[in-house]
Amino acid sequence: MTWTGAAVVAWRELEDMGVLDLFSALVGFEDVTSYKPNPEGVNIALERLGTPPQETLLVGDSGAGIAAAQAAGCWSCHAIWGIPVSEHSIDSVKPDMVARTPEVLIGLEYTSRTSEIVQARRS
Repeated sequence: MTWTGAAVVAWRELEDMGVLDLFSALVGFEDVTSYKPNPEGVNIALERLGTPPQETLLVGDSGAGIAAAQAAGCWSCHAIWGIPVSEHSIDSVKPDMVARTPEVLIGLEYTSRTSEIVQARRS
């Protein structure tokens, strides 16, 4: 998880929600010198996870998060649940997918064919 605030705050919030164990890496503003849309935080998370960007889906609720994902070479998903409809637009970037609910993300599967489709869309 990349977070625009302090990692310790995110850690506490995730723990309070009972979902902390779902996150293997947490990157806060204290871990980076450049903030989203710069991909530095995403790249740090990828390094901590040992995961290649082309096999990584970054779910974000802002244009800056989507842009950071794309700059790092990751797949991007615009999460719009809990966001007022008036704020759904992220004009400056085009995510690879949009998720209206968290449940949409369950069962997504990476394949080389979907990677080819995403790369073609980005070109």
